[in-house]
Amino acid sequence: MKLDYTAIDDIITFDLEINSENVVNLIENCQKTIHAKPECKILIYFSTIGGSFSHAELLLKYLNDNNKNIIMCAFHQISSAGFYIFYNFIGEKDIVDHTYATMHYGDRMSSFRDLQDEESFDFFMANEIKIKMDEAVDLLFTRLKIQRKNIKIMKSGKDVFFNTEELRKFLAIKH
Repeated sequence: MKLDYTAIDDIITFDLEINSENVVNLIENCQKTIHAKPECKILIYFSTIGGSFSHAELLLKYLNDNNKNIIMCAFHQISSAGFYIFYNFIGEKDIVDHTYATMHYGDRMSSFRDLQDEESFDFFMANEIKIKMDEAVDLLFTRLKIQRKNIKIMKSGKDVFFNTEELRKFLAIKH
């Protein structure tokens, strides 16, 4: 896709870890432009090593809720939770040459303390979070038609790597 830079009102580069602070800052920066000019187009150059899946879901919701105003362009690397965000974003997307991805089944860091007692709230939440995260990731992998051998590698706890051409093939698959 060739970007029409004359139609873009703001350009933001996000090349940070996906965490609470960085997600809030990105949303705030987008909101300033959208608030000032509701019909604006914001180009987000997006690169990340990944980070918090919970914050990835938050950012993805915001981006999808504002998909008419946002174009995402992956560069350098889109890994882990960043891969999840980029390929679940339902707006315009592009990929810069020499972009790669690392994907794996992530884990959620949690502060749950009582994981031994199956009747505790902590045990319930830890399991519920894992189930929902696995469902969301499995759905993405199915939609992108990621090869079974790669899914097996990921489920064994290892990373799988994708080059620019593979990422562009995924991009060609419609939601």
